[in-house]
Amino acid sequence: MPGNDSVSHAFQTYAEANPDLTPIKLAENFSFRSGLHHFYRRTAMLVLALAIVLLAGFLIVLSALSFHTMTRPEVNQYAFRSSILEIANSRTDIREIVLKEDDSYYVYMNAASWESYNTTQQEHIYQKVSAEINDSCHAYRILPKNDAADVYFFDTTGSLLMEP
Repeated sequence: MPGNDSVSHAFQTYAEANPDLTPIKLAENFSFRSGLHHFYRRTAMLVLALAIVLLAGFLIVLSALSFHTMTRPEVNQYAFRSSILEIANSRTDIREIVLKEDDSYYVYMNAASWESYNTTQQEHIYQKVSAEINDSCHAYRILPKNDAADVYFFDTTGSLLMEP
């Protein structure tokens, strides 16, 4: 058989193992087996290369996410709570701001002050205090930029005055 010595040696070994086959049948069987061997070998190499590429891509994505998580600054809860307390202290009509959850806040108003305001003033105060609380939430990364906190206004007796 012309060609590579290793192929000739493999053909001779195959012919010696199958002495009952004719030379044409030997050539057909050997070519078929050799072709399958090369096909499976090539396919296995392609699958292995694809698996390595996918694994490398997964590791790169995982590393990028880990790096992002490690380098993202942590939320400074103390500074955030101080900013909420500062909002409450900056106004005489607010008695207390209670954080129920990261996105829910109860603002307790002085009943006498609240009743002295007209409806427009009450809405203005509600909008202003809600905006200040949202600004603090966004500044300290308590809430994402596109989320808004739910701010509820109550009087000192616990009656709901305004809600989002």
